[in-house]
Amino acid sequence: MIIRPAEALDAAQMAHLLNSIIAIGGTTAHLKPFDKTRMQTSFINPPLGLCCFLMEDHGRILGFQNLEWFTNDIKNPADWVKISSFVNTNQHETYLKSTFP
Repeated sequence: MIIRPAEALDAAQMAHLLNSIIAIGGTTAHLKPFDKTRMQTSFINPPLGLCCFLMEDHGRILGFQNLEWFTNDIKNPADWVKISSFVNTNQHETYLKSTFP
């Protein structure tokens, strides 16, 4: 497994991963499926984005994490960031076993 920055070419596979989570329901605030363009503008290169990394194994994306600045509003101070993490639904147990022996 490797961890690396997400790129535009990863958008379709990342969208598929997130769409499978959305289809389960109740585990993410996202309700509408993502396409490549929306994935790029929402997670890979959002306007306030800091970084987006993914974990892959033999070319298959197992999960990804995005970090971006919060918009400056009353609820959140200007220096807060938002972290979004998504893991392939078939990898939760594998990840936990490899992380916590």
